[in-house]
Amino acid sequence: MVRDKQGKPNYLRSYLKVAPVSHSIWRACEARELGKFKLARPLLDLGCGFGEFAGVFFDSVVEMGMDISLKDVLLAAEGKKYKKIKCEDARAMSFKDNSFESVLSVSVLEHIPKVRGVLAEVYRVLKPGGRFLFTVPGAIFSQELLGYRLFKELGLKRLGEGYQKAINRVFRHYNLWTEKRWRGELEKVGFKVKECRQIIPLEVFRVWELGLGLALPSQMGKLLWGKRWIWRPLEMERWLETVLQPVVDKTSKKNTNWLFLAEK
Repeated sequence: MVRDKQGKPNYLRSYLKVAPVSHSIWRACEARELGKFKLARPLLDLGCGFGEFAGVFFDSVVEMGMDISLKDVLLAAEGKKYKKIKCEDARAMSFKDNSFESVLSVSVLEHIPKVRGVLAEVYRVLKPGGRFLFTVPGAIFSQELLGYRLFKELGLKRLGEGYQKAINRVFRHYNLWTEKRWRGELEKVGFKVKECRQIIPLEVFRVWELGLGLALPSQMGKLLWGKRWIWRPLEMERWLETVLQPVVDKTSKKNTNWLFLAEK
């Protein structure tokens, strides 16, 4: 974790060391908001992937990581960020009831069909009073895509809708829901929603979308060799941070994602 002169986490610089620009600015925003909450241990990182987010976000080792991708789980294990790690479907976890004080899930639930099964399982494995903190893109995500808006302005609505579907297919988005829908799903399995915030300012979302093409080499590296290929001179990192940090720090009336805190 890179820290500033005051000792505060510099999430943007930290992610720029390991991820493409579009991914880094998105993750920096999520980390900034998630860092405002205290999560008691033991903690389950649900949908941990290959451990990239936890590798930057947590200063200490996390008790448990879990993901459905065996390839990612094996990579996460190499990073030694988790005491234990499992390859499992979040809709059918093997953990005993009341196993964790906290569950964290960062931009994961939107990718899982029949996600109510995940919410029910999270409720089961949390201890009474346990906290479930997660982030997801909202219903506004598809409507704010620049490609969609451009085609719509040109009177090419079908092309715009095709662009929406292509983006959501690539990112495997199943659940782009409103706040009301997420609240309803959480409450149906027993959760009490304690807080809901809008995160990812529209300006960050724009940089993310425009930077997707530049992220292709890195993503190809992950597909071919299992790890992202990232190389930037220190001077470039500093320049990118200077340019992008004001965007990350920006507050906006229009945001594209949700952060939810729910308790058992």
